[in-house]
Amino acid sequence: MPTIRELGMLKSDFGQAILLSAFIADFAIVLLVTVYTLHFKKGVTWETFLIALVFILFVAVYYVGKLVIWHYPERLSAWFKSDQPSEIGVRASFALLLVFVALSEIADVEAILGAFLAGVMLSLLFRGGTVLEQKLYGIGYGFLIPIFFINIGMHFDLGALAMRGIYLVPMLLLIAFVVKIAPSLLFLVRHSLRDSISAGVLLSSRMSLIIAMAAVGLELGLIDTAMESAIILLAIITSISCPTIFRRMHHKKKEEVV
Repeated sequence: MPTIRELGMLKSDFGQAILLSAFIADFAIVLLVTVYTLHFKKGVTWETFLIALVFILFVAVYYVGKLVIWHYPERLSAWFKSDQPSEIGVRASFALLLVFVALSEIADVEAILGAFLAGVMLSLLFRGGTVLEQKLYGIGYGFLIPIFFINIGMHFDLGALAMRGIYLVPMLLLIAFVVKIAPSLLFLVRHSLRDSISAGVLLSSRMSLIIAMAAVGLELGLIDTAMESAIILLAIITSISCPTIFRRMHHKKKEEVV
């Protein structure tokens, strides 16, 4: 999460706990939506088990990657230097992304599952604030994500939201905060009540994933345009307000400590 990075909490136990919680939640959502989409389209068939192929490839690439890093650390480190003109590390990252997305398409599952697993793979193999991570972070948040939101804005149905969807937003906001803040109380085992609530608030921030899931729901006919527009507005509100609230709670805690 950018907020965790900005506040310098990426290496702290609290920051890692938030990141782990976000990862588990996102992974579960992507997996469940993928399985449900397959079941909704085709029912329980042998093709449903093709999802296993994606995970088998994930495990295989992970172990092969670890072996390569173990046996050729110097050569690989040369590829990922900041002054490497050919940017082989960035190219390899995008190649890995395309492989997993292509495999997802072959298995007839949501492409977002392949993209998500490719990101997890890079995180596992090149963790620790590497130059590659910084480059991909810049590409993602500086270029790709803005384009994604421009596309969302172009398809945002303001008329449907004004007529019907606007009444759904308060209910969705309430649900969004409850389903995140309530489980975050488990943080009380190792952290204070304020930290636990602030973690729940930050985790309530919805961005690209919920919008992508709304698009899937609209495609399957499970929701209408009014609900999709309400979900998009929910994502906008929470992605702006939740990090701000988290920062204020964090800064207030630091002032009290001082």
